[in-house]
Amino acid sequence: MSISELLDALNADPWRASHGFSPDIEAAHADLLAESDNDRLVARLMEWLSVGQPCRFGRIAANRDLLSVCVLTEADLARGDAHVRQVIAAARMRWHAATYTGRKHGFIVWLVSQRVASALPDECLMQLALRICSLYLLRDVEPDAIHHEDVFLELPTRKGETFVWKGGVNFFGSQGDGRWWHDHRFPAGVAFSVNSVGQMVAAARTHGLERTFADALSLEGYQEVASNLTSLKTALTVAMQTIDSASDACSGKATELRSTEDAPPEELQPLPPALRGRDWRSYTGYYHTDFTVPRVYFRQDVERPPEVEPLELDFTYLYDDAAENLDHFTMARGVRIRQGAEGRRVSVRPAPRIVDIADAPLLQAALRAAGRGGAGL
Repeated sequence: MSISELLDALNADPWRASHGFSPDIEAAHADLLAESDNDRLVARLMEWLSVGQPCRFGRIAANRDLLSVCVLTEADLARGDAHVRQVIAAARMRWHAATYTGRKHGFIVWLVSQRVASALPDECLMQLALRICSLYLLRDVEPDAIHHEDVFLELPTRKGETFVWKGGVNFFGSQGDGRWWHDHRFPAGVAFSVNSVGQMVAAARTHGLERTFADALSLEGYQEVASNLTSLKTALTVAMQTIDSASDACSGKATELRSTEDAPPEELQPLPPALRGRDWRSYTGYYHTDFTVPRVYFRQDVERPPEVEPLELDFTYLYDDAAENLDHFTMARGVRIRQGAEGRRVSVRPAPRIVDIADAPLLQAALRAAGRGGAGL
């Protein structure tokens, strides 16, 4: 089926028709679903994300103008898969160019539609979500699987060292509002969000150094754009706070910190008072927080189904630098893909993937589109 046919196949949600949305989502819908200007749509979305998004990283990014948004409409879907792919690709290239300089961090692909927002969370909606994500990532996307996006950053040095991180891609939808997976709700339709904590930290540290340099030389016109999330230790605290502040939904919290009598290692101390006695290594989740499209979201159930068992999930990608913990290097510390202007290969150990910038065509296209192409590319 084409993407327009998948849209037409959606079923209305009878529970939503009788129960409505939470007040904040209702207010956002009143603005968003009546708006046709993309800039105003995105501005209103940022307002909601800055207070309505339970993920602390998302709130920071929304407040600091670190998010890029690709807006899709029913009119885009009516023009077919190729058109949707092109719209997303153009926005994706602009975002990659902005992350390369540290001006942006996260990326959202957002389908704005009253019909989608009111749709039943079932197989039909899941197939539409999978198609959108496949057209975005340009590869087949299956449910209950982890899919990543590359997020880049060039250091502001003469050599222009460049790093890449893997960012998680996750589904959000209006259907979550009021259901047991309330924390993954989203206004006015469905969305896929990309988040790279490692790139966010590196960009913040880079901009902090730039600010120090500008202040030392009394340079004017410098505008700081990054967050104050300047260390992976701080990122671990924010990640724990995100899990700890999960919504107390109809079936309780869908993610929750564990208690522990163990003390964290010295390099992670001190944790804020509210997190003391909580495990920094793992947490419990009734959905897998790394799955891009969890099947459990696409059921009519409002309360959590009894057969959905808790999972043990972990924070180790943020702090455990053991050689076998490759996620720490690909998602937190980053992998250097260019040592200098000459584009030489470098050895990063341990590293699951080392490539030259010449082998990153998506980044090359983004830089050319931003007017940053050169001999090194």
